[in-house]
Amino acid sequence: LDSTSAIALTRLGWAQLFDCQFDQATENLEKALLMAPDNTDVNATFGQILNYCGNPKRGLGMIEKAFSIDTFVPPNWEHHMGLCHLLMDQPEDALVRFNRSIERAPHVPAYMFLVWIYVEMDRSGDASEALATALKIAPNYTVKDIERLYPFRLKDVRARFSDTLRKAGLPEA
Repeated sequence: LDSTSAIALTRLGWAQLFDCQFDQATENLEKALLMAPDNTDVNATFGQILNYCGNPKRGLGMIEKAFSIDTFVPPNWEHHMGLCHLLMDQPEDALVRFNRSIERAPHVPAYMFLVWIYVEMDRSGDASEALATALKIAPNYTVKDIERLYPFRLKDVRARFSDTLRKAGLPEA
């Protein structure tokens, strides 16, 4: 690891997030941001980590900054901006972002978050359709996978996500 590289610290922080080392991940992204405050990857990744760590408002600001620096961005940036809005209880804004992300590159995480939104909005038909599409892409996806793959720090957020997917019919295991 090159401790003087903002990108190396960003990648380390991302890996630490998935090892549930939330404080260490945040610390490394803070360092990376000090080194490269206008680096789009540092800003976008930090925003994504902040979502999982329970600070979507700051996360949204980081991702918006990344968008302001570079307008040709990967679809997952839209996805994570949608997650910011979802976590801040702004479902309409979240829907827009997830759908933009899916238009560019259909992927399971965005569909799973759409299921979450639709269940909470009591739109069971849309939830079923989003879940069916996700399961066409990844037919063996389960609630157990959700709990393993999405490292939300806050237990209530993890439970909220899992519960909505159960309600929509995602198999347990």
